[in-house]
Formats: sequence, C-alpha cells, structure tokens
Amino acid sequence: GDAYYNVFKMMYDVFSDSTLIEADPVSSDWEGSKLMIAKGEIATMTMGSWAVSQFKQVATENGLNPDDIAYMPAPFSKDGKQYAETTSDYCLGVNKNSDDAHKELAKKYVEWFIAESGFSKAEGGINTLQGSEMPDYLTAFSDCVFFEKATAPEGLTGVWDAIDKESEVGIWQGDAANFKLQMAEAAFAAKGDAGFKEIVDAVNAKWNTARDANADLAAYLG
Repeated sequence: GDAYYNVFKMMYDVFSDSTLIEADPVSSDWEGSKLMIAKGEIATMTMGSWAVSQFKQVATENGLNPDDIAYMPAPFSKDGKQYAETTSDYCLGVNKNSDDAHKELAKKYVEWFIAESGFSKAEGGINTLQGSEMPDYLTAFSDCVFFEKATAPEGLTGVWDAIDKESEVGIWQGDAANFKLQMAEAAFAAKGDAGFKEIVDAVNAKWNTARDANADLAAYLG
C-alpha cells in the first residue's frame, strides 16, 4: 500500500544521503541513546510514548533537565489534519473458568489498577479510564485525531499474516535476507531509485503471488 511504500522510500532516501546518517549505521546502543537524547546529542527519535518516561528518568539521574524531553506527532498531515495511532498495552484478564469469587476479585483489582494505582501516569500512558486527563507531555497532540487500527473482519483474521509467511516477504522480520535490510544495503551502495525499484518490484511479485493463491482471501472476496 501507499503507506508502506512512503515509509520505506523515505528510509531509503535518508540512508542514501551520507550527510544524514552516522558513520556506523548498522549498530545501535539503546541504553546509550537515552543519555544522548537527554544531552541534546540526538535531536529526535521515532519512538512510542512508552519511551518518554525512560528518557526523563535518565535525564534526572544524570543531573539533566527532564523537561527538555518532549514528544510530538509525526510531522505530516492528511487533508489538513494530523493523526496519531493509539495502541493497547498489555491487557489484564482472568480465566473464564475461574469461579465467581476469583472473577469478582479480578474485577476489583482491574478497577483499582486503572483508577487508583497511578501506573498510567508513572509510565506516561493514556489512562483507559473515561474522563482521565491526558499526560502533560502529550499537549502537542491536542489537535491530533487519535485512531486505532481496525480489527480484521470475520473471514480475514490471520489472512494477512498467512500471506506474509507464504510469500516470505517478512514485514516484521529483520534477518539478513529481508527486504528492509536489502533496501538499506542498496542505499548505502548508492544504487539510487533503480535499486529501490528493483527491490520493491521483487517484494510485490512475491506478495501478489501468495495473495492470489490464498484460499481464505478468495473466499472472503467471493
């Protein structure tokens, strides 16, 4: 789809410009990066909101100003509006086969956890309790439209993953043969738009073959 293409093309263009990447673009240091952004050595990072509290903590521990850590929406819009995706974190539940006493106790725990524990505030999350205030660091999102990914309709559950696996495209994979690594290597080698197109065409061909052969998708489409 267009969204995937745009993201990967932007990544490819950035990796193709030696002035925008580090001397060693293939290794990472997550813990070290927290201190670097707190010091201002890193300007921006593409992260989920869960990381904000960690950055602030590192800043505080190192005598730096945690208020220097801020969070902003992705700098692009559609039809004049900015959008931000919200996703659920780990979920709480109780075994359906538990007796009524256990279920009632579990319900009380969930109510306490959401309304009184302070967990969401401590972690910088958006509390699921209706009427809760937004975290201070999300003030830049006040004009954003929040959305959640729609769940797959009946008949399509698992189909996308099945096509991904059968095609061996591996959207979520990061092995050496994965197309995302191929894109990075082609960009570093200055293969230009032709190199990007060659990889995209190969990925699309594998995906389309697996998609067209998927019986569940065919049945859903009728």
